[in-house]
Amino acid sequence: MAIYSDFDLRMTQHPYSKDVVRLDDADAIKASIRNIVMTNRYERRFNLFFGGNIRNYLFENSNFLERETMKEEIISKIMEFEPR
Repeated sequence: MAIYSDFDLRMTQHPYSKDVVRLDDADAIKASIRNIVMTNRYERRFNLFFGGNIRNYLFENSNFLERETMKEEIISKIMEFEPR
């Protein structure tokens, strides 16, 4: 029995039930974290500060300070938006 469950955001169809595939436990949490990290700020209309804002660092020079800032920002957003 699954403790956590979400639906698959890729909207893949179950071959027998023709319903959206459900993600359980670890797969649900992985998908949620991926969603948080890959979403930019201001992409969500009513939740403007949701997301890891990873694309902000896409073409920046990679140095130790940039990497640490990115890591801390991602960790804080995961802790804020993923309670599981």
